[in-house]
Amino acid sequence: MILNDLVRYYERKLEAGEISPPGFEMREIPYLIEIDKKGAFVQFTSTWMDEKQKRARSFRVPHAVKRSSGVAANLLWDTCAYVFGVSPTGKDSKADRLAKQKDEFQSRIDVLAAGCEDEGLQAVVAFLKSPAKQLLKSLQKDPLWEEIVESGRNLSFKRNT
Repeated sequence: MILNDLVRYYERKLEAGEISPPGFEMREIPYLIEIDKKGAFVQFTSTWMDEKQKRARSFRVPHAVKRSSGVAANLLWDTCAYVFGVSPTGKDSKADRLAKQKDEFQSRIDVLAAGCEDEGLQAVVAFLKSPAKQLLKSLQKDPLWEEIVESGRNLSFKRNT
């Protein structure tokens, strides 16, 4: 039966890592936020592979949310507007919208972390709950900060062991 053959084909591709499991997708994430096991900021890391074509490394991430004009955060990855509540330089964004975006991002992670003892996830929660002014100061000292904010590209987390 054709349906059985399609299922076996899908399972082979999944085992080979050529496709993502349900609920996930491969997505370019140009920047990683490196944090330590306690959630303290370490540094930003660029994943750009080709500066000319601007291709970043792709990672398997939870499937992107659909959004047009509403506020809907991706889980554990998004733009700096959602992760930090900071808009790309030169773009007019309302402070209340940025606050909603940041709150939505943190809220999705808090729901996931409730009752979960995963050390990496708990480090992300601790990072996001850091005092905003103190965190922003340390982020702004990183040489990649301006590039990240201006680009408005996706970020995710990497735990530095």
